[in-house]
Amino acid sequence: PAQKRHATSAGNVPVGSPRQTVVMFVQYEDTGERDQSKAPGPEAKVQGIGEAWVIRDGMLTKGTWNKTGDESPITLLDGAGKKVLLLPGQTWIELPQPGNATIA
Repeated sequence: PAQKRHATSAGNVPVGSPRQTVVMFVQYEDTGERDQSKAPGPEAKVQGIGEAWVIRDGMLTKGTWNKTGDESPITLLDGAGKKVLLLPGQTWIELPQPGNATIA
């Protein structure tokens, strides 16, 4: 019979499920770099403001993300403008372009 295997990190720690997922909708710019197939190498622009979703405890909170400079932290706000605090532990961050994500 097949054995279940869990993904592990470089330190051999199980990768498990995240405590929360943050989806930040961002624009991408062409870096001018090309891969071996000559496809462009885009770079996510995570400075400014954009739409954000935080998925935690089976709930979806829609709001915005804001990052004012290279050294500044990312701030997450809900639809009412209240700061969204993340739980300690593993967080997955996704960076799709606006309009390229859905919740099923």
